[in-house]
Amino acid sequence: MYYYPYLNQLQKHHPYYKPNSIALPLRHHPNLYPAYSHQNNPNHYNSYPKVPYENRPEITKVEVHLAGILCEKAGFGEFNVLEIYGNIMANDTLLWSVDSKNHIKIREGNIYPIQVNKVILLESGQPLRIHGHLWEWDGDNLYDPNDDMGKAQMTFIDFSPDGERHTLKFQAKDQIVRVIFYVRSVE
Repeated sequence: MYYYPYLNQLQKHHPYYKPNSIALPLRHHPNLYPAYSHQNNPNHYNSYPKVPYENRPEITKVEVHLAGILCEKAGFGEFNVLEIYGNIMANDTLLWSVDSKNHIKIREGNIYPIQVNKVILLESGQPLRIHGHLWEWDGDNLYDPNDDMGKAQMTFIDFSPDGERHTLKFQAKDQIVRVIFYVRSVE
């Protein structure tokens, strides 16, 4: 399925040309992948082609500020410290993600600062869903596996221009962690 677009030039100008060499520059045949870019793709359509501006859906800009993670209660955590990992998302946009090898340590009563701002575009009537899944890392111990702190979510439909503070609560046994974030509409 490959062809050699510069074969004639190679034969004439390349001093070390070998016809069966692997070093020939290979390029896909133009009919093999005809729609690899939007400019050349006849099947690519604009988001709203030939639709009058007043009929397009209204877009709402919402800013989500992920402030941090508060360790409310460490329970029987070693030295009153929890090792947290997991992910937090706004609709399909990733706000924060840490795997188990890079877990963060939070002492009871303290906040781990994240300070992430993301602007989410919503069509009119589309809700904003902040959700996440966190775990508490207990090491690579077969007898005491990592604690699943569960999933949590909040859904918003109305937004104010003032940043409203919200929290997501994650809990495993007697260990409680809250994710602190702010949601506000942006013009």
